[in-house]
Amino acid sequence: MNDAPVERALLPADRPAFTRLMAAAFANDPLFVDMFGHDDTPQGRSAARRQAFFDFLFDKCTISRDTLRGSFAAGRLVACVIVEEGSRRPPLLRIALRFLRLLPKLPLRASKLLNDYMRVTRREAPRVRHHYLTMIGVDPSMQGRGIGSRLVREVIARARSAGMEAVALDTENADNVGRYEKLGFRETGRVCVGRTTAYCMVLSLRS
Repeated sequence: MNDAPVERALLPADRPAFTRLMAAAFANDPLFVDMFGHDDTPQGRSAARRQAFFDFLFDKCTISRDTLRGSFAAGRLVACVIVEEGSRRPPLLRIALRFLRLLPKLPLRASKLLNDYMRVTRREAPRVRHHYLTMIGVDPSMQGRGIGSRLVREVIARARSAGMEAVALDTENADNVGRYEKLGFRETGRVCVGRTTAYCMVLSLRS
């Protein structure tokens, strides 16, 4: 029996599973801790804030038509990846209106941190045609099994087949740098936002 996870595009019905998985996967991420606090904050507000953010992010990706794919094991979502393909102008007004619904659920400094992070990391992106691996998350109970690496390899293959010249990403976890290097990425810069250091990386697809 083949128990390997199956990858497919996420559907609207996958939104609750996406939100739960990503909120758990990023519980200890430095940027998310800086924005939302630790899970030991009063009334569990940190977890609720992460869930609200990922609810927004799913909607934002749907509006922008970003690539949202998941890895499923025995029918259960165990990993997700978000990729910006950069070939379309996103409908900024619709995204802004959806973001307004998120704002009351965020700490005051979270919105500024998020905007600053996006601005400085995207500044490090390559000038050639590329896909941007925005985010990848694996169910904590399934980490260490190569599921995330398999999704990244799929992202690389899709970018190559689309004629892209590079795949770019950023990570706030220093331990991830070596993992991405094993997949062919190289570090191109480091930026600091708040208390977080982001490692910007690029994989060249030029032959």
